[in-house]
Formats: sequence, C-alpha cells, structure tokens
Amino acid sequence: MNHPLTRKMHKRNKMHKRKESAMNRPRLSAAWAVPVAMVVALVPTLAAPGWAAEGDPAPTLGTPFNYINDAYSKAVQDIWNDKSNDVQGTGEVFNFGGISHFHAGKHWDQAWLRDTSFSADLGLAIPYPDIARKTISKMVQQDPNNSNAKVWYQDQSGHFPKWPDLTDSIVGAVGAWSIYLTEGNTADFNGTQSFLDWSYELTQNTLKRAEREVQDSTGLFKGCSVFMESFSAYPSKYWEDERAGYDSAGKKTMALSTNLLYYRGYQIAAKMATKLGKATDAQTYTNKAANLKAAINGNLWDQDKGYYAYYVEVKNTVTRGITSVGAKSDRIEGLGEALAILWGVADDNKAAKVLQNVPRMTGFPSAGMPTLWPKYPEWEGNESGTDTSQYYHNGMIWPFVQGYWAWAAASQGDVDTFHSELRKLLSLQHQTDTFQEFYKDDGNPRLPDGSLRGSERQLWSASGFLAMIYHGLFGMNLTENGLEFRPTVPANFNVSAARLDSMKIKYRNATLDISILGAGNAIKEFKLDGANHAPIIPTDLTGQHTVQIEMAGSRIGPVTGLAGKCIDVRGANPAQGTPIQLQQCNGTPAQRVTVTWDQSLRVLGKCVDVTGGGMSDGTNIQLYPCNNTGAQRWEPTSSGGIRNPQSGLCLAVPGTTSDDGTQLQIKPCVNGSDRQKWTLPVPRGPINLTNTAGPCIDAAGSKNNNGTAVQLFTCNGTDAQVVYQDGSSLRLLGKCMDVAGGKTDNETKVQLYDCNGTGAQVWEVQSNGALRNPQSDRCLDDPDASPTPGTQLQIYDCNGTDAQKWYRSLL
Repeated sequence: MNHPLTRKMHKRNKMHKRKESAMNRPRLSAAWAVPVAMVVALVPTLAAPGWAAEGDPAPTLGTPFNYINDAYSKAVQDIWNDKSNDVQGTGEVFNFGGISHFHAGKHWDQAWLRDTSFSADLGLAIPYPDIARKTISKMVQQDPNNSNAKVWYQDQSGHFPKWPDLTDSIVGAVGAWSIYLTEGNTADFNGTQSFLDWSYELTQNTLKRAEREVQDSTGLFKGCSVFMESFSAYPSKYWEDERAGYDSAGKKTMALSTNLLYYRGYQIAAKMATKLGKATDAQTYTNKAANLKAAINGNLWDQDKGYYAYYVEVKNTVTRGITSVGAKSDRIEGLGEALAILWGVADDNKAAKVLQNVPRMTGFPSAGMPTLWPKYPEWEGNESGTDTSQYYHNGMIWPFVQGYWAWAAASQGDVDTFHSELRKLLSLQHQTDTFQEFYKDDGNPRLPDGSLRGSERQLWSASGFLAMIYHGLFGMNLTENGLEFRPTVPANFNVSAARLDSMKIKYRNATLDISILGAGNAIKEFKLDGANHAPIIPTDLTGQHTVQIEMAGSRIGPVTGLAGKCIDVRGANPAQGTPIQLQQCNGTPAQRVTVTWDQSLRVLGKCVDVTGGGMSDGTNIQLYPCNNTGAQRWEPTSSGGIRNPQSGLCLAVPGTTSDDGTQLQIKPCVNGSDRQKWTLPVPRGPINLTNTAGPCIDAAGSKNNNGTAVQLFTCNGTDAQVVYQDGSSLRLLGKCMDVAGGKTDNETKVQLYDCNGTGAQVWEVQSNGALRNPQSDRCLDDPDASPTPGTQLQIYDCNGTDAQKWYRSLL
C-alpha cells in the first residue's frame, strides 16, 4: 500500500513556492511585537474575538497580553482549519467517506498516523478526541506476513520510503491511548468491538510484527528516527551508500526515538490489557517494557556526555567491505531526549543530566530545541536547491519537538527550562500567520528566496503549543485513574494576584472550569467545587464543575554567601550524595536553587540535605532525593542565616577561608557571622526595550569578566539575559551592571563589574519605565535609539524617550 504523495520532493518543492495565506483573522499588531519575556500574568478574560473558528469547541484561555491570547487562539484555529470533511484528500490513500478527520497541515492535505497520534498525545485529544479517534480509525493495514492480522499503518516518505526503513507505526498506540484517556471507551466503536478492544488488537499485532521483523539481538528495534526520514538527518555516507545500492540508514541504525516509541507501546499494551481484564498479557508486556528500557539505557546512554545518543549502528552490517562495530552517534535528537524523560526511561539522575547538559552543547540554538544537534555540515547551504531531503531535518526547530521538551521539563519540576522553551515557541510563531512545520536553527521561518519553510498550519506544531499550556502550565496529566494536576507556573505569572483562568475543558462526561492562583510547581491547595480535594479528577465525574488551584510559590536563583560566592552542586553532578559546596558564582544550573514553600532548597531535581539526618556540629551537606524529612528543612533567620530546625544548627562555610570547593556543613548559629550569612534568590528575568520587537539587556558574548559590555541583543532566553534585581543593583551572570569608572558624564558606557555597593551600581526604577542611576542623575540609554543587536548601553540625560523605556519582566 503506497501512501499518497508520501511527502515526496515534487510536492515539497511546489509547497515552498506557495505564498503565505491571508487568514481571515487579525494579525498581531506591532504593539505586541515584543519579546515573549512579557508574559507576566494570566487573568480571566476570553480569547480575542474573531480568532476562534465557528463551532469550535476548544477551551478558551485569556491573558492581559494579546499576543499570548493570539498564540493560543492561533493554535486552536490552525487545528480547526486542519479538519477536513473530504471523502479523500489529495493523493489520500484512505477513504474517509465525508467523516471529519485531521490533515497533517495546509500543504499536507492528507491524514498521517504519526502526525495525528503525536498531536493527540500533545494535547489535541483534549478538545477534539472524537475527530482524532475518527482519523486514526482508518489508519490500519493488513500485516503483509500475516493475513489474519491487522496492524497500525506505517506512514511512508519520499526519502526512506517504507517499512522496514521506517518502523514507527506503533505510534498509533500512543494516539489511541491519549484519546481513550480523554473521552473514555467508545463501546460500539466498529459494530463488533469497543475502541479499547480495537486499539489493543492493533497494538498487539504491531508489536508482534516488529519483534519478528526488526528487533535486533541487542533488544533494540531497527529503523530511522521517528519522523526524521530524510537524508539530512544522517551523515552523508548513508545517502551515498543508498545511491550505490546498499541498505539505507533505516536498516543499519537503531534510533532512540523509535525505540522509545516501542517502549511506550509495551507500556500502553500492558495498561490496555489491565483495563480489559487480561492480567497475564499485562504482565508479559510489562516485562518486555522493562527489558527494552534496559536495552535503551545500556546501548544509547552516553555516560560521559550525560545524555542519550541519537542512534546506535547495527553491528556486523557490511557496506563497501566495512563491517559495522555498533558505534553510537555523536549527536542528540531533541524528540528522543524529551521522550526519554517524559516516559520514564531516564531515571531522575539521567533526566536531570539531560535537562542540564543538552542545552549546554556547543553552539546550541537559542531559538529552541532542535531536531538534532550538532548539525551535519555536509547538508548545510542546500536550502536553495530543490531536494528538501538535503536540509529538512538538519538541526531545524520543529515546534512539536519543543512541545515535548517543555512538557518533559515540567514533568521534572524544571520551571526555568519549561518557561524558556515556552518563550521561544511564542517568539517563533509570532513571525507568521500560522504555526509553521519547522524553523531554521536561528529561528528564521523563511527560505533564502523569501518563501516560508515547510507547511503552514501544521497540526502537530499547533499541538506542541497546546502541550505547553495543557500539560505544562496547567499540569494536566491524563491517567487511567483520572485527570491529575501538576502545574508548572513560572514565577512571573504571579504578579498582582494574577490568575490563570478561563480554561474550560471537557473531560469524559464532565466539564471543568479551571483557575490557578500563584506560581511554582507545588500545589498548596486544590479545590473541587469549593471543597478541598486531592489533585485528581475521577474518571466517573459528570456535569459542570469548578477547579481552583493555589500554587505554593517558589523563588529560583543563586544563593550567595561568603565572599559573594554561591551554593553549588560539586561538578554539577545530580547523583545522590554529591557534596554541596561554596563556589564562584557562574550562573549554571548547579547553582540555580529553588526555595519552596515547604522550606526545602532544591537544585538539579534534588534537595539540599543534612547527611544522614545528622544533628551534630560539622555534619556535611549533600544533595539527596527530596523526602520531606527534617534533614531537608531550612528556614531563614533574622540575621541572614539559614537554620535547619531539626538540628537547631545553621548552614555554614567551615574553616577560615572562602576557597572554592569547600563543602558546607551545619554549625552552631552565630548571629552576624559572615560564614553563616546567605542571600536567597532575588527577583529575576529579562529586561527589554518596551517599544521594540526583540532586544534584551544582555552580557556580551555570555561572558562575566569585569568590563564585559552590557548590550542590547536579540532576546533568546539564555542566562546572559536573566537580570537579577538585588536591592538597588541589577546583576547578570553573577556581576553587577556598572557605570564604567564610576563616571557621571553623558555617554559613559555600562559594563559588568564585581558587585561593590558603590553608586555606579545603583539603579532606580522610574514611573515612566526608565532606570535612573542616582549618582550621575542620568538614565540607562540605548545610544542609537534603535533596536540594534550588539549596541553597548550607556547613561544619558533622562529624557523620557523610547530609548530609555525598559520593560522589566522580573520574576
């Protein structure tokens, strides 16, 4: 069975020549062409009128900022416009008979199992479970080697055409399960089976086919990456081999994402079997999932780099006389790293390392999580050609991958990473009328000839944004036992008692009106219809209900102490027992401490802990899994100390020096002792020119040497743009924004310098948005009065112009 046009190059080439569509809805006004750091609150207002499609049943979301409303409404609009009632789309292999179903995008006017299933999982199944179910219901094929079995359909492409090069058909189980969790079981699905029975049969048969035909002796499954089925996603040697008549990359590699899909397939099969009363089958699939998890971690985890390899080669394949030794790829694939965290293949230690190490790879894109990194140099510079296979996936940014990455971060309580990826996707989508299929690694949505990259109105791109709202911000976690809530609300959403509101969703036979007050990733109070309740909605709830969630709040940032140095996790190692030490402040995740309402100090996914729950003078401090014991409780004292109530002792730097690497201990509290004085995290966030479309205050070159220029630069969500407000000083990367030489003259440049409390480092917020330096009586100023990246800031006579108006999104 051949898939329609199968994303072949001739259609792709036509697609690139099409013009942008003129949508019948308002464009984002220039007034909202600002960095996504301006997301500061969500309040109970409806989405902008005119953006919701007629008859659209999707939940509404409101904020005081139009471009946040617009982004959500745009995503809903894109999804609604991807709905088709065609009997059969252009080149469509499946006859839908006029039943509503989803196409993959504006220029992919056909149904794809992969796109629909991932979209359903990301969030599309929450507002549209019925249309998603109808779409995947047709996407079935006969097992070519078993006339008595039907399996999930294998999507095909024009690059690596079909099975066994592409082996990700088990993705259908992911889509089916998310639909079931949202709407429950459809009893009379096809006249003879319930939806769950039907899905379970297909999932079983698909797993059996894969085990029989593409499972390797390592326990891994062969096949190219889930969606990166183009030559640009692999070293050029595979393209050259295939042209010479040898096997393709799909037959010679075992990709991380594909194996994670099979792991998830086993998990889902076990859950389906349990629901259907098939206990023996459930145990069998549980065991197979455990075996595959071990194979993934054993063959694809890179201990030295602290993340998973993109793929591993199949051993003993012979090409051009060379026998493969089963080498690991030296690259990552963004989707695989996210799914490893989200689906539990990565334990807490591995998850923390992935979240920490992947974004710190050399040259990592500031515009968002890429498909793979680093790029293959041999495929760069090919975008002006007609063969899309030579650039389609090479380090590009696909929004659905961003959605999974943000969701994975939220699942680990990593508020900063979640918020950063949310800001990045907001920035990307703002450039065009719809959510694009992909963007270049620098965020550019256009090809060299000015046409848009990929398809407009891409189904899973819009769904990726829904994932950030539904699964990330609201923390909706669909399970077989109910709808759980684990919100991840960035601290700057907690301004002026703002509320995350107007989210009305249909869950099975209930309609929920949800609001969230506060910030953080810990729930302080959860109410259902005004009464205290566990943070889960049961599957049998019916009717209209209100859900009110109050977050406990938290502060995130460096904890500074003796000699201005920071609390630090030694070697940035998230392993249990790693020493907590004093170290020069460097702005890394190993020094990003979350101060929570339950009096814990959290860093790298674990808690600052008194070793062994000790209560004696000199007990060392370590990193340890959070367990809510007295060894992990810390309370500030009036003299600036941090006291452990269980022991009655204070967090201290032992000895007589302030050397880097000194492990912290608990010691008898001494009021006013510099060795026990700590400054907890302070408000932080980007600062940008109010009237422009991008530049943020930035540390030039991401450096923190004395004299580093404080400049304007394109907002990118990096640490070099996270400004900490500490009293009257503004800090970047551990240094203070400083008027060079303490001068008071007009046009004196602003730099980074060791914080010293002098007048050169004092900044006062003015009512008109200016930042005034009282010593000089002059204001922070953009000398060019234009948003030119790389312009060093200066002080100048306060004049109320746009060159001196700053928007502060301090958390």
